[in-house]
Amino acid sequence: MLNYRSLLIIILLLLSGVATAQEVYYTTQNRPAGMNWQELNTPHFRVIFPAGYDSVAYLTARILE
Repeated sequence: MLNYRSLLIIILLLLSGVATAQEVYYTTQNRPAGMNWQELNTPHFRVIFPAGYDSVAYLTARILE
């Protein structure tokens, strides 16, 4: 059975992995070429979407905010 110190160490290790995963930034390399990409900026988010998906982007931005 794990004692409290071991459990605390495991939790801290898991949380440190979550913090580093959030520092990955989205670059243009991840977007397929040949599409007309649009950007919708909100106070807290930047939604990038292909042309023709305006309604989905606005809905996504509204849900996120």
